[in-house]
Amino acid sequence: MLKKFRKYLSKKNFISLLLEVVGVVLIWRGVWGILDIYLFPNCRIASYLSSILIGFIFVWIDDRKLDELK
Repeated sequence: MLKKFRKYLSKKNFISLLLEVVGVVLIWRGVWGILDIYLFPNCRIASYLSSILIGFIFVWIDDRKLDELK
């Protein structure tokens, strides 16, 4: 695993990798903020449970397997 990571870093510029990671984090932060505002804003438990349910539905619809991520 470490060899693959070193190989990946040698192929890509470190700054490019850093920008990609920051971009993903910012997208996640934005989605999280929008859900906090619009999805049951007065009831955290309902918001969390519905988020989990919607997430499971998205994963089920997409029907991806963990093996495809390797």
